[in-house]
Amino acid sequence: MTKKILSVFTAFLFIFLFTFASFAEEEATATKNYVIDLADVLTDEDEQRISESIVEAIEDCKMDIVVVTVEDLEGKSTMEYADDYYDYNGYDEDGVLYLLHVEDGIYSRGNSWISTSGKAIDAIHDDDIQDIGSDITPDLLEGNYTVAILEYVSQAHSLIKQSTSINFKKMAAWAIIVGVIVTVIVNNILKGQLKSVKEATDASNYIVDGSISVLGSYDHFLYSTVTSTKRQNSSSSGSSTHTSSSGNTHGGGGF
Repeated sequence: MTKKILSVFTAFLFIFLFTFASFAEEEATATKNYVIDLADVLTDEDEQRISESIVEAIEDCKMDIVVVTVEDLEGKSTMEYADDYYDYNGYDEDGVLYLLHVEDGIYSRGNSWISTSGKAIDAIHDDDIQDIGSDITPDLLEGNYTVAILEYVSQAHSLIKQSTSINFKKMAAWAIIVGVIVTVIVNNILKGQLKSVKEATDASNYIVDGSISVLGSYDHFLYSTVTSTKRQNSSSSGSSTHTSSSGNTHGGGGF
């Protein structure tokens, strides 16, 4: 009876801790600002729309996704500004920030930077950043900032989700490998304990003399199956990294 009460208590404690952790995570997400429009190029409605899209993506992929628009880089490069803003404003270790530098309300090529941190470095590679840039630059040049930013959020979300899915598959593969090894070890231990059982070299001990007469044997080839798998070639060159003023490691790229 005591064991049953202890088990029930442990289960309730686990549920409580899990619920509390989830609530704390939601509270932290709610208090952060993921859309910082210092250049004032977004309407309140656009900011709300982008923010909702980001929060939905964060809840799904568990990494921070940030957008900053700015007119004054304060003497920094776009890379330095993006890295520093991410490092010094309370965002999680794992995440990505898109910096949009707009001068006098006009965007010019080369004034964007995507900064990645933590696990996002491995999720969003240099080639991915250039692909995002190619996709959203036409809208940026046309002043369609909301459309461009929403596309950045969508692609960042997709890349991070894909990366975490690949990591889960790797974990599952390792779990299978470990399971096979453990099974082999256990089987060998159990086999070693069977002292009274001896391996038979042939089946003569199990056959009654004269009960079987083999007149002939033939091999018949029925069919064959050939399976081909297309070889996948990865075009990504990985992520180059650098160290920000805070000493943190960042990936990223401009366009």
